[in-house]
Amino acid sequence: METPRWHECYPSDHQPALEEVSAWIAAPLFDEILGWGTENGLTASLEYSRCGMDPGWNVKLKKKSKAVCALYPRRGFYAAMVVLGPKLVPLAEGLMEQCSPETRDRFAQAGGINGSRWLVLDVRSRPVLEDVERLSELKMLAK
Repeated sequence: METPRWHECYPSDHQPALEEVSAWIAAPLFDEILGWGTENGLTASLEYSRCGMDPGWNVKLKKKSKAVCALYPRRGFYAAMVVLGPKLVPLAEGLMEQCSPETRDRFAQAGGINGSRWLVLDVRSRPVLEDVERLSELKMLAK
């Protein structure tokens, strides 16, 4: 029998607790990004998306009311999306030599509109987690 997908386990009328998100993902790197967010003054907000590409509950790490990054549950890992506006893209390009090869490749392929980049990284390793943190710090400094 196939494992149910995230949005099937937690439909729009059944908001999970953050602990349930963590248990479903079952990856220590998820708890680490949440801890990093707390240490940096971010709040974790559960929000439901009806987006056809990635429906279901996601976790947004926010500074005040602005999302710094969004975390999308997967079994054994999570995807982190960092949206970089046109003013941040050149600064992020400068960070790329410090980033993992996977992040550099994804950054080069990332699309967006009006000069922005929508970067989605599969967080399965510490180097990619650190890249998400670096890019999120860039966003926090710019706000």
